[in-house]
Amino acid sequence: MILLQDNRAKLNAGQFIAENCVKTQIVLHHTVGSGNPFNTVHGWNTDTQGRVGTAIAIAGREDKTFSYKDGQAFEVFPIRQWAWATNARSETINHRIAMEKRTIGIELCNYGQLVQRNGKFFALNGLVEIPSSQVVDLGWVWRGSRFYHAYTPAQLRTLQEVLRFLGRQFNISLKYNNLFQLDSRALKGENGVWGHCNFRLDKSDVSPQPQLIQALKSL
Repeated sequence: MILLQDNRAKLNAGQFIAENCVKTQIVLHHTVGSGNPFNTVHGWNTDTQGRVGTAIAIAGREDKTFSYKDGQAFEVFPIRQWAWATNARSETINHRIAMEKRTIGIELCNYGQLVQRNGKFFALNGLVEIPSSQVVDLGWVWRGSRFYHAYTPAQLRTLQEVLRFLGRQFNISLKYNNLFQLDSRALKGENGVWGHCNFRLDKSDVSPQPQLIQALKSL
């Protein structure tokens, strides 16, 4: 597995902590934005709080810039180093730092939660209309919404490839965990693949889409 290197998908020096750490957990996120990974990283680089981001970003649906391909994976900063990504608010600052150091964040470029209005679907509080073909209806309300932007097949194939690579590289278990509820095992640092909402009740990434669950169970 080779992660792509592109200056447009790189965090600037000082926007991450250049300290090599032992990695024992992988945490899956989605961006709550377009499929464009360069826009995501640009947003992190202009964050006045600083040092926010994940080590890997997987591009989503191509936009009119044609500057990336659906499913491409970019190394945003060196995988052994860290930035603020998971940030479990209920924990002490020392615990949060230790957690960020041991985790590798993977970001799926995806709009996340959707709202339905007059038979149409929208992201970002109604700013972006999402075609119905890209909508996953969970059939129940989960973490504030029943409807979510679908992860693409290319993203999920790349995610599997990246997870297998990281699992071998860092001896991280790929055994399936329920990623969709707060989990004390994740907070305590148990080796494995987790979701952002295993650490925080106020997050909805990643969402329980059947295609994602199947991709993770088949590793």
